[in-house]
Amino acid sequence: MITNTKELKSQLNKLISDPGFLQLQDSFEKESFFQLLGFGHRELVHSAFISWLLSPSSSLNLGTFPLKRFLYYICEENIYSLETNINFDLIESNSLRLEYMNVSTEVTESAIDPETGTKLNARFDLYLTNDVMRIIVENKVLSRENKDQTDTYTKILNNLDDSYDYELKVFLSPDSTVKP
Repeated sequence: MITNTKELKSQLNKLISDPGFLQLQDSFEKESFFQLLGFGHRELVHSAFISWLLSPSSSLNLGTFPLKRFLYYICEENIYSLETNINFDLIESNSLRLEYMNVSTEVTESAIDPETGTKLNARFDLYLTNDVMRIIVENKVLSRENKDQTDTYTKILNNLDDSYDYELKVFLSPDSTVKP
């Protein structure tokens, strides 16, 4: 029996991530909305859609709910690997100021690699920021990472002249075999 909110959230995350549940869901959804429109493999369209879902100020009028749900999932996936310092309690607090999150797509940045002196370029699929937090999302739709892409992105982010209390780097792919 579930006795607290944290356990409920954890169980819900496990349910919607369970392979059997996903297979059942897939059997009811033969074609996605994107496939019906002919955009099934277009990363830009997927990123724009995700941006619209996550933005607290989008026309959906859902506020921070989708963004919090996204962060809950990231926390649940990373709870044992400790790859993030963001947890359920922090998400629920007002410390992250999620209502002020700006969500952009296709943000370009560049920096000089301090090791080699070469110019590094990046195009972040999703770039979410406010005054305390930055979330970078690399969105792969039926494609793989370009050579050292995520390593390059990390080098660029480390060389930017900004500072955030919290930073997340997220790699999204519908194919679980695609890794950063």
